[in-house]
Amino acid sequence: TVIVGLSASYQHVLDQMGAAAKKHPSRELCTGSMFGVRIDSFHSGSLFGATGSHLTNLNISGFENCGGSSVLHVDDSDVRYFDTRNRIESIRIMDKSPPINLCDAEPQVAIRDIDGSSSGGAPGFWISDNPAIRAHPDCISGPEQSCASFCPNVCLRTMTVMVPSFYERGSLVLKVSGTLDDGREITPIKVLDFQSKEELAPKQESSYSRFFVTLPAGGNFTGGFFDQTGNPLWPLYTDLKYEDVDGSCGPDFASFEIEELSSNAQCNGELIQNGSFELGSSESWRYVGTLGLEVSNDGYGGSGHSLKAPNALGKGGGPWVGLGQYLDTRCVEANYVMHFSAQVKMTNSSTGAQYECNLSGYSSDPASCPRATIRFVNRLTDSTDWVFLGALDTSDQEWNQMTGSFRVSESHADANAVFFYISGVPADVDIQIDDVSLIRSEITPMPTALPTTSPSPHPSASPSTAPTVSSSTSPPAEVYEASSSESVHITANADRTASINFESSSGQNAAVLSSQAYQGDIELIVTLESRIETGDGYQPQLVLFIAPECTAVEDVTIDENNWNFFEGSVLSWAKEKIHNDIEHTWFTFRTKEEDGNFVSGSAGVGQRLFSGFSLKIQHSGGKVSSFYSVDYSHDTGTGTWISISTDMALPTEYQSKPLKLGYGIKREWKSVYSLSTSSLITSSGGPSDGSACQSDQLPLSYFDGSNADVTSVGSSVTCTAMGGCTIMGGPYDPNAALLSSELFEDDVTLTISFLDRPMFGTGYQAGIWLFFVPADAALATVADLPQSDGAFRDLCVATVGDKVHATIDHTWLASSFLNADGSSVDQSSSESWKNTNGYMRLQRKSGIVQAFVSPDGNSWNPVGAPKTLPLAMASAPLRLGFRVQKNWAPEYKFHIMTRVDTSEVIL
Repeated sequence: TVIVGLSASYQHVLDQMGAAAKKHPSRELCTGSMFGVRIDSFHSGSLFGATGSHLTNLNISGFENCGGSSVLHVDDSDVRYFDTRNRIESIRIMDKSPPINLCDAEPQVAIRDIDGSSSGGAPGFWISDNPAIRAHPDCISGPEQSCASFCPNVCLRTMTVMVPSFYERGSLVLKVSGTLDDGREITPIKVLDFQSKEELAPKQESSYSRFFVTLPAGGNFTGGFFDQTGNPLWPLYTDLKYEDVDGSCGPDFASFEIEELSSNAQCNGELIQNGSFELGSSESWRYVGTLGLEVSNDGYGGSGHSLKAPNALGKGGGPWVGLGQYLDTRCVEANYVMHFSAQVKMTNSSTGAQYECNLSGYSSDPASCPRATIRFVNRLTDSTDWVFLGALDTSDQEWNQMTGSFRVSESHADANAVFFYISGVPADVDIQIDDVSLIRSEITPMPTALPTTSPSPHPSASPSTAPTVSSSTSPPAEVYEASSSESVHITANADRTASINFESSSGQNAAVLSSQAYQGDIELIVTLESRIETGDGYQPQLVLFIAPECTAVEDVTIDENNWNFFEGSVLSWAKEKIHNDIEHTWFTFRTKEEDGNFVSGSAGVGQRLFSGFSLKIQHSGGKVSSFYSVDYSHDTGTGTWISISTDMALPTEYQSKPLKLGYGIKREWKSVYSLSTSSLITSSGGPSDGSACQSDQLPLSYFDGSNADVTSVGSSVTCTAMGGCTIMGGPYDPNAALLSSELFEDDVTLTISFLDRPMFGTGYQAGIWLFFVPADAALATVADLPQSDGAFRDLCVATVGDKVHATIDHTWLASSFLNADGSSVDQSSSESWKNTNGYMRLQRKSGIVQAFVSPDGNSWNPVGAPKTLPLAMASAPLRLGFRVQKNWAPEYKFHIMTRVDTSEVIL
């Protein structure tokens, strides 16, 4: 390739023209500087797989007669990263044209001459002749007025040092010194963030200021940051990254470190900056996503300000949207535990209405909860680790507390950038935070024994001793039934206590429940005799509970992925919680109120109670209470009891009824656990006769064979009041269905429970769909219902159905509701359990329709969001029923109980 600036032939023409060559239109070329090739910087050294520009096999001439002209040129129009992999080879300069001119260039040019052809000697690097890059002692000044230096037989590499973007360009100086791989000292350099364009979104978590440090390969270097007055400082973090990994000319640096300065004052206190927002500013905070941050004028506890992450769906909202801040990496040290807390408010982005999330749901749950996460990044080792930090304790309050902690590992301590953030709610839900705190504590050895004196009580107004159940009798230990003989082992003792061991190596859930309910004042005392420590983090926990008379043990066997199902099955519970590295024990106590919501209480002790302590839960006079003790003895029946919280009243319905007691394990997502306990139940009224739970006392099926039209050809539906409904059919039979004869106005609920649901084949099974249809004369019989699944859903005012697979423990659910504008809205959800003996419910309440699913009939998860019906259908007469959707199953059979209610609805 030949590049010619002003050739001798063209110059001869100009000489022949004389003054005419300068007249309009001018034939002159030397009206300004001319350049053979211009090389620019680029955003980064890895974007789109970049490896720099390569110029080779060029014959260049004609750049010697115009002032300031050169073969190679770089300008400063858009200063970013100048790639050290920009290289030239076989560049033949055919006359005396200057090889390079960097006088107008950005400050850190580095162009590799592979064969020395442009320099007329050894290979090496052309660089800017300034203190931001000229570090190698062998570099020599280039041609006169070129503002360039040439470094023969040198390989240069670039390390990018990223710091928070809240530092203005030019406000920080990075000074670097060190030695070459041969031991010689470099000339110290001073680097600024030379980028000429301002950050488009400086508060976005992915934004940062960049310092490009170009130095000889293989050396040992140390840097430090200074302000413009020369004072050293630490910019929270220095995220390091080689900018020229692929295609570089030599090895990585032997070492590259940034001096951190002393951190004691910063790390011994609060690690979150501006966590109370009382200055009315979002300073130090960054947003995740694209929607920014908003300072709100309402805060927790009546304070003046808080911080919000807007999350509107139409503007780019989603579960990824959140808010956080970078932590001082000097404070992220191994063998420390980080303790986190915050107050969180969740509201609808459009209406401002309070949002209540599913505390036991996954991140994919349509009602997912926010969670706190810490992201650890080390780009030098190409590693990124996300660590769960904390979750909400409640979600039904205006402001809900989020808490958590974690132990810093060696790999976490090696991270060059640590970002804390809160995110995870669906689009159209804004997260608002206040009183955010993160402190650390150093891990200390666990004491070898408990203190001889009891810890002081929680500072609530609670008694230091617990009342006892008077005139009590202790039932024999055999009254317990276990969730599994594999994970629960019960031994009856002569003193009427029970020794119960919970143990699993495969993540099996475990619980025991009294096989009888007890009347009068009742009490359960459990002593944790011993347990094994299971990995890092929170340990498997002991949970005591009181449950209604007809509760089954499978309803109270705790599945952490469905904690709300456990809580919906009990009336009150108390538990302990410890961490493997934190000298503290947490106690929690929750009780169901009259409206079905739970009220909470808690206590704590600044000591890790690993074993040898007791928990007690009791019911007396319509109220429940809970306690812990470090010195209780089953042998003597004595000990000092410390209240976890004040007494709490049970719902009126249960205050005088017989109740069951039990306890189980909350595994804390551990697959291995082993806890040995001893327990004692006492009761002032003895066991109930259980008659309330006999089958002849249970509710009858609403559909009893006389009040509905049912399928009778091919597939069949038969119903009785005592036995419920049996639905059967084959692959070529019509969809079995049932349609009520009765019409229902205003509020109405249809609930079914599966008594039997056998599997057919090895694939997806048929499902049951509950529905509401208009009370139209054309919809008086089952035959009037469309056979097409889509046409059926289009006909319904509201419908919900499920689908299960023969070999998968999962349930898929879908709903279709008529919306206020008359359109149909389809929604879906899923559950991590298989609905073979669970419940489904469809309801209309005050003109709003909603669907639910439950494994036990106690706790319900929504299937999609509630929808407001058109005004004409808000209270209009409806028929209701159920219909089979075959899902290509070979055949189907369902045995269900049905219930229709016009007063009980889920709020």
